[in-house]
Amino acid sequence: MSPARPLRAIFGGLAGFAAGYLLAGGLKLPVVAYDPLARRVFWSAQVTGTQMRYYGDLLTALLAALACALFAWLWPRRARLDATLAAGAALALVALDVAYFLSRLLASS
Repeated sequence: MSPARPLRAIFGGLAGFAAGYLLAGGLKLPVVAYDPLARRVFWSAQVTGTQMRYYGDLLTALLAALACALFAWLWPRRARLDATLAAGAALALVALDVAYFLSRLLASS
């Protein structure tokens, strides 16, 4: 096994997690939500009051990370991996996540 294969899967998973988390939260996609007062789990795009959709966003991001890591792992061996480019792309998506959530935090102040 070449060292590029696990590295490609790691960077693919990192990029998939960042993209999945950003898309689920930013586009308000329907995800699993939780209402602690009613003690129930449900599927929803909008939450109100004390309801939480954080766990659904996290689950969506984890599924996206697993799918991207699996896709990167199964990519043909003859394809070359530029580790610098892959790391830069994955970290750029993480930076977009941070900027998006900091903008929401600063806008509410």
